[in-house]
Amino acid sequence: MASLDSSALHAFYEKSRSGMAILDRNMRFLSVNPAFCLVLGYAEDELQGQDWAMVSDSLDREVWERLKSGDLHEASLDQRFINKSHAVVELPVVVTAILGGEATPSLFAVLAEDVAYDLEDDSSFHYLFDNMLNGLAYCRMLFENGEPLDFIYLRVNSAFELQTGLKRVVGRKVSEVIPGIRETDPGLLQAYGRVAMTGQPERFEVFLEALQMWFHVAVYSPKPEHFVAVFDVITERKNTENHLRLISEAFAHADEGILVVDRQGDIVEANPACSRITGYSREELLGKNPRIFQSDRQDAAFYAAMWEGILSQGHWAGEIWNRRKNGEVYPEKLVISAIKDGADEAVNYIGLFSDISTLKEQQRQLELLAYHDPLTGLPNRALFDDRLSLSMAQARRSGAKMALCFMDLDGFKPVNDSLGHRVGDMLLVEVAKRLSATLRATDTVARLGGDEFVMILSEIQDDQECESMLQRIMDSIRKPYVLEGVQVEISSSVGVTLYPDDGVNADMLLRHADQAMYLAKDYGPNRCHFFDGTVN
Repeated sequence: MASLDSSALHAFYEKSRSGMAILDRNMRFLSVNPAFCLVLGYAEDELQGQDWAMVSDSLDREVWERLKSGDLHEASLDQRFINKSHAVVELPVVVTAILGGEATPSLFAVLAEDVAYDLEDDSSFHYLFDNMLNGLAYCRMLFENGEPLDFIYLRVNSAFELQTGLKRVVGRKVSEVIPGIRETDPGLLQAYGRVAMTGQPERFEVFLEALQMWFHVAVYSPKPEHFVAVFDVITERKNTENHLRLISEAFAHADEGILVVDRQGDIVEANPACSRITGYSREELLGKNPRIFQSDRQDAAFYAAMWEGILSQGHWAGEIWNRRKNGEVYPEKLVISAIKDGADEAVNYIGLFSDISTLKEQQRQLELLAYHDPLTGLPNRALFDDRLSLSMAQARRSGAKMALCFMDLDGFKPVNDSLGHRVGDMLLVEVAKRLSATLRATDTVARLGGDEFVMILSEIQDDQECESMLQRIMDSIRKPYVLEGVQVEISSSVGVTLYPDDGVNADMLLRHADQAMYLAKDYGPNRCHFFDGTVN
């Protein structure tokens, strides 16, 4: 006797009018054929892995235990099935134990005799058909020269009309019900035609342009040139999937780092930008606490205030200094938001951050240009005025004196005229360096323009201390300079006024120091002159 090959057995399984299923030892569905799916109202993938008790409430456990132990090889049972739409279907089934070389069976075959009712004539099936939650259509395929051309609706259930919105379709061609479907959705006709022609069931997801809807379809053929389509509308699910895919794409390609943390504070997700900014790979970050980024530039009070804002308002935004994997500390713009569930409880926290090192450097450069002399790097008039106000306030608090000194370079103009502005600029830069090196950290030197410099000497105890400091400064200026191979010598004239002795405000002090400086120049080069109100 000839044996059947596996393809023939599979075809018999798929096309049989009898319901067939394979269960494992735990009575879970491993496989279900289309005829059984039709009775139960579920697609095969909905049943796979599910327990038998999901569809039957009349389980004879004693018989099943005997089958599982090997004591009983086959059993006939009357089963009460409850399908997906909660309709009750009573069927006799035969359960056969399948031995795979073990002492006890590992699989069980279930056979429900001839459950594929005639969809047009069998009234006993109409209740089940009409009350299924899935949309269901029984149709006859129309062919032309062997190619699917159209199909006629022979019967549809109420769920069909509810899900598609199509009314009064029975007896009509689909091309009449949905004009243009043959042009917009030819793949659907091809799929239905294959099943009606070959009898081989198919399952697929399809977007119908004509209806602007997504469907999950399971289709099989109960007889030649006919097919049954069981479907669910999955438009909402597909829209959700598309939305999630867009979010995933944005997450993956965002320039900002994105970090997701659970309610315990452990990192559960990190995007590529997070790894690029911090230097940690995603795998290194998962399960870690964001404390690994802390730079110790912020104290505990800072983080307490941050979390108070997150817990009370649901978000926090600000700037923070964090540390990369390589130890480098960098400035970061950070926004943290709480993700809450339906009970308004935070379940996750999302951090969105960017490295603002470049921005900070640009700000620093702008501040440098705004408050510093571009040639020498010394404070300009704006920053000098601020420093003068602070120094005067400090002198008032401490009771010590403050000296304001105007300096003009002697012999600068001849150098500038004879050697050129380039050498003149180099000389000014070198003078600025010597002044900065000679003054104390608490003092200030600024360039007001040309070859004029102004100095603030703080915490002066008496005139003698001030004269001593100025002499060191003037001596440093007199030392020779070598600029592009040429030795240059200059000196300086300095006018000095003391606070609070010589003025009560900044403008007055500046005028007095300027007057004293011109007197110093009149008395000769390399001279220092103190303001004297009785003489000046």
